[in-house]
Amino acid sequence: AALPDAAALAKAARHTDFSSVIIDEAASTVQITDPALRLDVGAIAKGYAVEQVCRAAPDGLLLSVGGNVRATGPKPGGENWVVGIQAPDGESGAFLHTLYVRDVSVVTSGDYQRYFEYDGVRYAHLIDLTTGYPARYVSSVAVLARADTGGLADALSTGLFCLPEETGQALAAQNHYAVLWMRPDETTSQSADWPQ
Repeated sequence: AALPDAAALAKAARHTDFSSVIIDEAASTVQITDPALRLDVGAIAKGYAVEQVCRAAPDGLLLSVGGNVRATGPKPGGENWVVGIQAPDGESGAFLHTLYVRDVSVVTSGDYQRYFEYDGVRYAHLIDLTTGYPARYVSSVAVLARADTGGLADALSTGLFCLPEETGQALAAQNHYAVLWMRPDETTSQSADWPQ
């Protein structure tokens, strides 16, 4: 493993402008006008895919796909599902928060499962575009969303992870997003819409 130098990061940052992605919904096409830009749909693909599976799935299932959990109704018998929000140390198996859910998506983005270590420092996979390095604002962000918005919830958890917590709190309050922020010391904060 090796880290890119500042010049390489600056060069890469010049190719992150989303206006270089032209979406034509009517023609079902996407055009990329910057030949050096690469489009990675990792921030939404899993949530979107889980949602597509759930559209064809019967009621009464709980799907868990690596940070994306989706309930298709209550458990058989009518009770809510129990979903735990994992502690961000990734190893203890402890849960920081427990939700009782039905017909919702619970999506978590964090720095504790996909990372590598270099010279004793952990580098996760979610990049802060203001620095070019992995985001280090919090350890994890969980979003609770309506059942039909798994792709949006996936995008929100990634985006909110890559923002300062205060900015994310303002965005969540403005849009009534239910969000839980988890810090390395296992303290948490939540938006007003997160279940108490």
